[in-house]
Amino acid sequence: MAKVEEVPEEVETEAGPSKNGQDFKSLRDLTQQLVIPEELLPSSSDISAIKVRNHRQHLNNIVERISSKISTAPLSSLSIEDQVEILLPLLRLYNDDLWCPPNLLTTIDRATLSLSRSELAIHLLNHSLRKTFTNPHPLLHPSTSRALPRPAGGKDAQIDFSDAPTPWKTTEYGANNVLIWCSAQLSSTELERYIGVLLPPTLVMMDDWDPSWRGKGVIVLDSWLDLMPGETMRRMGVDQILLKSLIHTLSLHANPPLSHVLPVTIKLVEKSLQGQGERRAMMYEEMMDKAIVQGWIYAPPGAEGKIVLIGIAQSVEIMCDALGMGILRWLKTIIPYLLQPLQMSPTKTTLPHITANLKALIKVMQTLRETKRIIRWRGQIMDMTARFVILLNDAALLGDLPTEDVEESRGLVRAVLTELEVQYPAVRHMEFPKLANVAPPLQDVIPVALSA
Repeated sequence: MAKVEEVPEEVETEAGPSKNGQDFKSLRDLTQQLVIPEELLPSSSDISAIKVRNHRQHLNNIVERISSKISTAPLSSLSIEDQVEILLPLLRLYNDDLWCPPNLLTTIDRATLSLSRSELAIHLLNHSLRKTFTNPHPLLHPSTSRALPRPAGGKDAQIDFSDAPTPWKTTEYGANNVLIWCSAQLSSTELERYIGVLLPPTLVMMDDWDPSWRGKGVIVLDSWLDLMPGETMRRMGVDQILLKSLIHTLSLHANPPLSHVLPVTIKLVEKSLQGQGERRAMMYEEMMDKAIVQGWIYAPPGAEGKIVLIGIAQSVEIMCDALGMGILRWLKTIIPYLLQPLQMSPTKTTLPHITANLKALIKVMQTLRETKRIIRWRGQIMDMTARFVILLNDAALLGDLPTEDVEESRGLVRAVLTELEVQYPAVRHMEFPKLANVAPPLQDVIPVALSA
């Protein structure tokens, strides 16, 4: 007699039919492939451009396959632990300039559309990220995350902190991106409630020995700083710890420059020191000294120094917006350093530095227009810009520079002279005619209205 096997009926559960179970397993398998190989991590000393390109294409293909499966396997029927298992590899690529596939953000939005994103973010902070950042910061209380009066662990605490394991750079690479996503899902009230689990990993990255990771930590800070009340930070005592970390990062003058650090520092100063004019002024003084003045003094030579100096020129523009006419205090330092590179022969290497300084010079002149103090510097300004234009013309005749770069540089010099005429109209009849007689190239940069 033939044996007949009993075929069990398909069981329907809260999680959906078995087909959905297969889809979830398939999703898990796909997301586990979104790992950045060790040889492609920033810590690797030999990153192949070809391997990077191939792996980016691999990530793109995987995310496209995940995106197509999301519609057939809604994650809302899973437990929050299973949701995290699927979403965490995606979130590690969130906001990453190098590895973020074009459709990743859309895929994450679709995957979390039916979920409680704030609940998911809180779970990630309390569990996944807490396991990643196990090394406590020596200046934060391990339980309350309040600032400590002295480092926990004594004088060697900072050394121990620097030597501690950093899985967020290797096996858990992308944890900083997860922090950014989590902070974006929380309301101001929720953020204040869970700052104790969000602040420590932020500060751990901000105080890393590697400037690039310090910069990533500042991006995380910026992602939640606007929602955090200044009073809460002052009450916890963490505002001063954060400011100290930020200013130290500014003093490093990293290459490539961390251009986002100075605006975040200014934002924190304004937020945490409201109504404290004297302390606020002291912080701005320290920022000017560490971010700009010391950068000019100690900038390294060669190509690396040029990159640093371009970043400093951009910082001058930012500080003009922050301080307004208060920038006048440093004018005797600023003008000579901004004019100094104009005596160099313009080449493809030096011209970006020169144009950055000219843009900063224009910003300083416009900021201080009402003070009439720029008038005292008109001789040096016209002398150095005249020298530069003559050198620029020679380089242009030899074909050493692209035409668009030459025209941009001439336009910047013209803007400098125009601003000078606005502030001191007498130069139209006194100095400008003399400039025009020095050499024909100078006639091209004297404002048109002044030649009449």
